[in-house]
Amino acid sequence: MFRLKKPRTATLIFSSGKMVCTGAKSEDQAKKAVFKVVSELKKGGIVIQGKPEITIQNIVASAALPGRVDLEKSTYILGRTMYEPVAAN
Repeated sequence: MFRLKKPRTATLIFSSGKMVCTGAKSEDQAKKAVFKVVSELKKGGIVIQGKPEITIQNIVASAALPGRVDLEKSTYILGRTMYEPVAAN
């Protein structure tokens, strides 16, 4: 795993030539990170022909809601939702 501080990302690099970059906050940051990793590899003597083919596959959003949420009720309201409460020990 190769970590960058700017943009703050972590990249897995596989011998097949595939890479997986996580942690970027935008599509632009993800692309910058990939190009930085490629640049570092080239500086280290790794031969890379052509430009990387970048595909954005996943975007994650998080939110903080004010107050509490009744998860059981929200399951019925939202539909196509699964809620499995954990039994208390």
